[in-house]
Amino acid sequence: MAAEKKRTAKNKGMEDWQNTILLRAALLTPFQKMLLVLFCLVFMVAGLYFPVFQHRLEQLAKYRKHLVFQQGLLASYQAKAEEFEEVFRKIQEKNHQFLAAAAALPHERQSARLLAGFSRAGQVAQVNLLSIREEREISLELYQKIPWTIQVSGSYARIMDFLFQIASLDRMVIIETMELTRGKKDSLIYMDCTAAAFTFPQ
Repeated sequence: MAAEKKRTAKNKGMEDWQNTILLRAALLTPFQKMLLVLFCLVFMVAGLYFPVFQHRLEQLAKYRKHLVFQQGLLASYQAKAEEFEEVFRKIQEKNHQFLAAAAALPHERQSARLLAGFSRAGQVAQVNLLSIREEREISLELYQKIPWTIQVSGSYARIMDFLFQIASLDRMVIIETMELTRGKKDSLIYMDCTAAAFTFPQ
């Protein structure tokens, strides 16, 4: 009984609300009625198309997220490409250095040419060439080393110039050991050094 009364009261309330809406709609001007109809149509169309638009918006957000990821990936690849270019540049530089060193590393001992180079270096530096002797070659893994023992005398500046002239030869020559002493009977500097030339194995 109470439930029926409650249901009856609820129905009566709904009827009163509908009557109020219809009464207010009847009081509207034609222009206001047209706007109301237009608003209802727009609301209905929006309600129909909202799921489609929502799906499109979700896809757009997904594409934007993917675009940001691709941009970060591209920046990473560009950084790696720049790093690769730097490494490649260093490799090319090392290759040029190797080719230059290989050009200075002959396939023959060329003892006479080296001896002439040492003599010319002594003449240019104006030192006294006391002794130039070629020692027994030493075979290494990729090349052979040819030691030379050289003894010269002169002023300190001229001996340094002599070493500079040796370093300027068109053949790779390295000064491995060097000992300087002052003469007992004169004011000259005496130098005993070991120079090493290199050649490819025969």
